[in-house]
Amino acid sequence: MTEAGVGELVDFMPVSSSKTGSKTHRLVRMLRCIWGRLTFALDIAPRFDYGREFFETHLTEDGAVFEGSRTSMTVALIREPEDERRARTRVDAHSDVHAEVQLEAGEMRGLVLETGTAGPVRAVRVAEAWRLFDETVDFWEAWLGRSTYAGRWREAVNRSAITLKLMTYAPTGGLVAAPTAALPEQIGGERNWDYRYTWVRDASFSRLMSWVALDRGIRLATAHGRPAPLERWHRERDSIYRQIMLRGWSPTRQAFRQHYDTDVLDSSLLRMPTVGFITPTDPRWMSTLRAMDAELVTDSLVYRYDPAASPDGLRGSEGTFSLCTFAYVHSLARAGQLDKARMAFEQMLTYANHLGLYSEEIGLTGEQLGNFPQAFTHLALIDAAIILDRQLDLDPPALSTRRSFAPAP
Repeated sequence: MTEAGVGELVDFMPVSSSKTGSKTHRLVRMLRCIWGRLTFALDIAPRFDYGREFFETHLTEDGAVFEGSRTSMTVALIREPEDERRARTRVDAHSDVHAEVQLEAGEMRGLVLETGTAGPVRAVRVAEAWRLFDETVDFWEAWLGRSTYAGRWREAVNRSAITLKLMTYAPTGGLVAAPTAALPEQIGGERNWDYRYTWVRDASFSRLMSWVALDRGIRLATAHGRPAPLERWHRERDSIYRQIMLRGWSPTRQAFRQHYDTDVLDSSLLRMPTVGFITPTDPRWMSTLRAMDAELVTDSLVYRYDPAASPDGLRGSEGTFSLCTFAYVHSLARAGQLDKARMAFEQMLTYANHLGLYSEEIGLTGEQLGNFPQAFTHLALIDAAIILDRQLDLDPPALSTRRSFAPAP
């Protein structure tokens, strides 16, 4: 918005009907002048292979081709045949493209970025761009129409569902952890988790998940009549349960602990009631929640663990972990602490960006840190919303009691 006019920018990815994998993907950017007259500036600066692959740029009448030794990309203009003098374009010394386009009220132009192709570039007419936009909107409205969620936070839940769908590989249904690979949790620091790999701390979770594996195996074998050494599985599962309840409990902290040889707390404990290991209102679990409030929770946001108390081999500190905050909401709701759960949930919603997206962590000053957007966080948001809705519906606020007073004689 300027004194000369108001503009609108719309980005979208056209939906492909193909169920096979492809290296070719499109991103459309539509620029529209709502009223007045505006000049839009465009900068296109690709960096193939994290900036290690050199490329050349070739301008054409209908767009540009960025061609490296192994990677290529095209940018096609959204334009009409009579647009020759409407835009000014140049290529700088780094092979980046800079352009300006002037629009008047009601006009729309833009570009279509396509990866995995070296051309030829074909201009996209305005009507074709609008058709792609309408088809994309129709797809997402139809897909969201299949949702059965009708609770209090539909906008946030729908946005998270769309995000997870966009992070899904269509041919297999596989879900990426995040579209980015290694954004740092601490700017300039070494807390940089590369999402192309599996980290030992996540893969070997804890003794609790061994109990879960055995418990679910017993349930599956029993429900489907499959052959299994059920007597042994029962014995091992119950042995693990007794071990965790005995050695995993800290009499000093009056809480379950990160592992048997420490009194440090860890947000992975929030999984205990959700997997059915302990009831959400068990006195031991309620005591653990209180201990976590004191050690891991700050203004309703939750840290994974305290690196100072439980060193992880990396220097520096990290922000609160968004997945853990939504898991905390889940635990509070199931523990009957509904006012506290709702406040934490709605406060966490304010930390999303303007598109309702979350990275791994929230910094001390509210900035998003780490890989973005993170699938775990959006899954946990949906889970917390569903559980909190259910608990609120089961336990509505008590109706106020009206008292009648007789007037004084």
